[in-house]
Amino acid sequence: MYIYYMNKHPGRGSTMKTYAKKLLLTSAIAVGLFSSTIQNSQAATANIDATVTTRPAVTVAQTTAMSFGAVDVDISNPGTSYTGSLVLNTDGTVTYPTGVVNAPTGSTPAAGVITIGSDGVSPLDVTCANTGQMKSGTNTLDLSVVKIKAVSGTSDLAADHTCTGALEASLITPSAASTVLNMGATIAGLGATTQLIVAGLQNYTTVGNTPIAFTVVYH
Repeated sequence: MYIYYMNKHPGRGSTMKTYAKKLLLTSAIAVGLFSSTIQNSQAATANIDATVTTRPAVTVAQTTAMSFGAVDVDISNPGTSYTGSLVLNTDGTVTYPTGVVNAPTGSTPAAGVITIGSDGVSPLDVTCANTGQMKSGTNTLDLSVVKIKAVSGTSDLAADHTCTGALEASLITPSAASTVLNMGATIAGLGATTQLIVAGLQNYTTVGNTPIAFTVVYH
């Protein structure tokens, strides 16, 4: 922009021209300052990805129930004639107390078998009860010293592991989608209580009473 004042007053022309030049310079500076504050408006966009990892839910199932098999007892001489405990081992064999308790021919004891399904790699937390109770009518047999041992699907629990009844973190790290465990337990106190020393045929079971609770979750 250029502003020019005509000199109608002699002697003052140079002054007016100087004023016009100053005004022009000031306007140019102002325009320059104003222009420097103008910026291009531009939107920035980013693509945010999402991922999720899924894995099979843990499953646990009883494949075979624990069975102590058949046991012969002499009810004519109960009490201290029976010493020790009746033990179902994790290999399916039974250890009998001393006295007249024995297994009849054809008895087929069996360790309990548990099958765990998982992703085959993630550690598993296990809660395994250490007690239970079998019942026949009003007669009861208490289970204790519950033990588990791996059969396949993991390198853990290569030896008998006694259940604690509490959560045991990362007790099992599976090496396959299916992990198989055996379970055994003990019927103790045969010489001090009336456990097992009952007249007549008795069929004891945890069904409808207190089975061994076994819970598995991912760590």
